[in-house]
Amino acid sequence: MSTHVDRAIDYARAVVGGEIPACKFVRLACQRQLDDLERFAGHPVYEWSPQHANHVCAFIERLPHVKGPKANAGELIHLEPWQCFVLTTVFGWRRKDTGGRRFRRAYIEVPRGNAKSTLSSGVALYALCLDGEQGAEVYSAATTRDQARITYGDAFDMLRKRPDFATRMKLHLPKTKMTSSPILHKETYGKFLPLSRESSNLDGLNPHFVVIDELHAHKTRDVYDVIETATAKRTASLLWCITTAGTDTAGICYEVRGFALKVLQGTVESDAAREAMFGIVYTIDDNDQLTSASAYRSLVVSYKDGAPVRMSDVADVIDGIEKFCLQRAISRVADLVRGVVIEEADDQDLAWLSPTT
Repeated sequence: MSTHVDRAIDYARAVVGGEIPACKFVRLACQRQLDDLERFAGHPVYEWSPQHANHVCAFIERLPHVKGPKANAGELIHLEPWQCFVLTTVFGWRRKDTGGRRFRRAYIEVPRGNAKSTLSSGVALYALCLDGEQGAEVYSAATTRDQARITYGDAFDMLRKRPDFATRMKLHLPKTKMTSSPILHKETYGKFLPLSRESSNLDGLNPHFVVIDELHAHKTRDVYDVIETATAKRTASLLWCITTAGTDTAGICYEVRGFALKVLQGTVESDAAREAMFGIVYTIDDNDQLTSASAYRSLVVSYKDGAPVRMSDVADVIDGIEKFCLQRAISRVADLVRGVVIEEADDQDLAWLSPTT
């Protein structure tokens, strides 16, 4: 039986080999990982730990879906190959000198409907109870309370649906997810809370793991800067930024994205900064063009259970669709479907596109 690391490496090889269609930034991220596995063999600072890589994936796959048809069916999360790749790469690389992680920053850009919040909720819970950190402070950070509560709320609901698992992991839930009380880890005295610019005090934080969902929505850099500075206090802290594509080229998201792309393209001179940054951007290449309705019908909009889902699987595409802006379409699947279907697909057919798979 293949491990999550096996699935991740198979995915990387398939992307690099052209078997899985991907943009150049995804190809670069996959090539970087494959190269690192060779160049860091016996390295004095960094080491690859399949145990750490598999562990986080195994934990997340023991958590339940909390929204949509899969939640109604009582299904547990099943990670897609691209998710295995991201998780195993970020969590699998360690530092020999400190025992901490290699990657201290992660920038992950994916289109809507790819379970960003679900994935981040699982990672946050793992960081809280199984990441080997005493007194871990875990935060779901955003500019508003409502946005900050999405990842935190999903994590709360996951544990509420599996009280046996919460007990086994020694996790204690507050009475409601709308409270200001944290999810607690009884053994290490860790805590998990939503955090926003509206919070009464952003000073004094000592975070071990912070998820910033929808970084592109941050119009100012206030929250990001406070958190980034605070993460320096721990040797294994991780700032996990996951977002859809944005349009603000003056915001913090564009800045972080730009640095991640420079890392992937090998133009960052500082070894320390380069090796501490993981980045992957799912987008289209500059010269990608679709010139016919048939090309749009074969467009891969996502993956379900490891298999590609094409536009023709979820919508009837009409002639003339090539006039639409593809970049907007890729980032906003719902907008595309509304714009190109003669008759909208049944809600159940599209339900898996919501952030619950």
